Amino acid sequence: MRMGVVLGAALLAACCTQAPPVGAEPAARTPSVVITAGGIAGFEGDVPFTLPAIERAFGGMEVVAAPNADVPAFLVRPPGETTAWFVVRPDWTRGHIGSIAAVVPGASESTEFQVGVSNARDTQAIPELACTVPSGARDGALVCEASRAAGVLRFSFRAGKGDPVLDQIAYTPPL
Repeated sequence: MRMGVVLGAALLAACCTQAPPVGAEPAARTPSVVITAGGIAGFEGDVPFTLPAIERAFGGMEVVAAPNADVPAFLVRPPGETTAWFVVRPDWTRGHIGSIAAVVPGASESTEFQVGVSNARDTQAIPELACTVPSGARDGALVCEASRAAGVLRFSFRAGKGDPVLDQIAYTPPL
C-alpha cells in the first residue's frame, strides 16, 4: 500500500512540475472568406444575389446595399469598419452573384481586384499592399497583403508567363 502511495505521489509531482514546451507556435489562422475562380469557397454552385445569402457567404461581416449604384450591389465590410472591403454585384439575370471585387483598404475607391481579371501590375501603384514572392516560386508568382486592425486581405497571383493574373482573394479576421 505504501509503495502505491509513493508511486502515485511521484507521478503527480512529475506531471505538475513539467516545463512548458519550448518554441510552441500559435495555431495558424485560417481565412474566413476565400474567393477563387470557382466562387466563394464553401459554397456549391451559384450563390443567390440576396442579402441573407451574401451574409452567410461572408459570415461575421457586415453587408449593406450600395447607395447610388447604377447596378445593384452589396458592400461587405469587417465589423467596425466604415469602408467596404468587398463589392458583390449580380450576374446579368440579377438572380445570382456575378462578380466579387476586393477593394484594398486605404486605396482609391475605384481600385478593385477580381479573381481571373486583375493582374499583378495593378498592385504596383498601391503602397498599402506588401507584396512578396512565395519561397520556391518561379515564373512570377506573387502574394500581396493589406493588413489593418480589422484583419488581413491577401491576394495570390499564380505563376505564369507575362503579367500574373489574380488567382485567389482571402480575408482573415484578426486574432
